[in-house]
Amino acid sequence: MKVLFLIFSLFVVGCYLQIPRRPEIYSQFTSSILQTQITSAIHYSDQPGYYFYDEPNSRYRINLILGQIFDVPIGIETKEDFIALEDSFYFTYNDVCRPIGFGAKFSPIFEATKYADFIGNTTIRGRPVSHWQFLEEGTVQEDFYVSQSDPNQIVVLSTYLEQTNQNTTIYFGKDFKAVVPNPSKFEVPFTCNKNFTCPSQGTLTSQMIRFHSSSDYSLANHNVADIRGDTVFLCLTLVPNVHQVDTLISNYTVQYDSSFSQYAFCNAGFCFGSTNSRSVGREASIGEKVHTGQCINNTYEGSWYSLTKRGECSSNQNIGENGCAWKTIQREKTISSDCLKTYNFVEACNTDATFPFNLAYGSLLKAFEQCPDIPPSSPSKPLIEIQEENMIDLEYIFQNPILLQTFIEISSVTMN
Repeated sequence: MKVLFLIFSLFVVGCYLQIPRRPEIYSQFTSSILQTQITSAIHYSDQPGYYFYDEPNSRYRINLILGQIFDVPIGIETKEDFIALEDSFYFTYNDVCRPIGFGAKFSPIFEATKYADFIGNTTIRGRPVSHWQFLEEGTVQEDFYVSQSDPNQIVVLSTYLEQTNQNTTIYFGKDFKAVVPNPSKFEVPFTCNKNFTCPSQGTLTSQMIRFHSSSDYSLANHNVADIRGDTVFLCLTLVPNVHQVDTLISNYTVQYDSSFSQYAFCNAGFCFGSTNSRSVGREASIGEKVHTGQCINNTYEGSWYSLTKRGECSSNQNIGENGCAWKTIQREKTISSDCLKTYNFVEACNTDATFPFNLAYGSLLKAFEQCPDIPPSSPSKPLIEIQEENMIDLEYIFQNPILLQTFIEISSVTMN
């Protein structure tokens, strides 16, 4: 009996010893990183960069360099920065800085390790690690892989948002150092709070395209594009079948003030990321140019625009009256994405493979000529209703640093 008890005791102790102590990730460190991001909208593979983390002073910074989006070469070296401070959050893309707002600010990235479960030991990219997992059913899964030799050193951080099928994985380099980052790494670029607008070319009138759902034909607080820019966007969404709730493509005649501000990200009825809430925002498709192409000729890539509710003129107002910046003259035509596909649009996108998507551009033009018009069957859903429907999800995202980063990156390359 004593022998059996001893064997049982050794078994229990052995099992206990296999569970490492709970990680307490260093609160201050620097490290090179590689980040991989896979969602229904984007696929970034092994983006190189640096990570500066300073929890005692409520701040972190992530530098990234992008080489391609949706497996499409960007054409220039594109740099991203995420700067989280005690009371604010900034995103820079190609040296254009965007204050995020909406209460976004620093929050501890590794807080969930306090509640994570030990999964087991494994090896990732040749490095022995212990795997800990925090799971909030139906919402988020966070996986922490820490060094077996130093459980306070994070080796891999992976976050998965179930609702939107977003996965972000960060691989921390072997140069990881538990040191206080240089304070200069958290300095906010002066452009972050500067309202820069382009020299005006007067009031312009042109065609703008929007990809949207059947319940919302409006333009206020949405992103739109010229036909070349929308060709790029549609190739980057219809090919991987993104935005499945969006099935219609509408062409509008829009009048606007050409004093463009930086492009704002408009999603779920909200616009953010611009220092100007009235002016029409503008950039080259996916921000593919220096300073994202805000004020220069984007004929080759096409242009994307942001139209805010605050900048909308009423039908009887002139552009510029009481600070308004744009108005819809009329909807020209609406076609279905299914009809567009019958003109070999997806095949054209795959053949083109990159800018300027000439075959796909021709396919879209032909579809607008030949496809039947689909007028609204009922008034568009009020903007306030759209915002209320999405507010809870957005508040959750803006409070989670990894989800916020993913949301910003998706917003930077999609229009809605």
